[in-house]
Amino acid sequence: MKLTVLVDDVRIVGKARPRSTLIIPGVAKARLAGLPRNLWPSSRVHMPDNYTKALKEIRELFGEYRLGDVPHVVRVWATLKMPASWTKAKRAETAGAVVVAETKTTPDADNALGTILDAMFPQLYEGSGRQKKLVAGTGDGMIPRVEIELRWWWYDSIRVEVEELPRKPQPWPWLREKGAKTLF
Repeated sequence: MKLTVLVDDVRIVGKARPRSTLIIPGVAKARLAGLPRNLWPSSRVHMPDNYTKALKEIRELFGEYRLGDVPHVVRVWATLKMPASWTKAKRAETAGAVVVAETKTTPDADNALGTILDAMFPQLYEGSGRQKKLVAGTGDGMIPRVEIELRWWWYDSIRVEVEELPRKPQPWPWLREKGAKTLF
């Protein structure tokens, strides 16, 4: 199976870190100052709203997939629209250049990839409470190889390619060398 999806005018976003919110119904935080931490009310862990919105948008555009028990490789190519504040000369010079995440608003490669994997290959669970079990073939557990490339361009776009890996791939040449001390 080989799957290729290309979508224009969608911006790739970096994967957000979970946030924790203390649930204190009717109790001011100041009143908890003297209590030991283990007596505090429970907290709720959640992802930021802008990340969940972007994840939903990408999932609607790309779809949701189950990989089964076959290993896959995922390749992602994404273009980021150059900022409007850049001069025409800088835009002409930068078009097609590899993105180096220099600002907080520019996602780095691993966080951008995490967003795509979370959107296309969500982890699904069956059961409830302590009986929850991960549904086989969901999540990104069957993806041992990923490749991503981010470049500046005139518009935003994302292309994702998913392909099965051979069941028994050939070992790397350096694995065959007995006593090899370095990889490079």
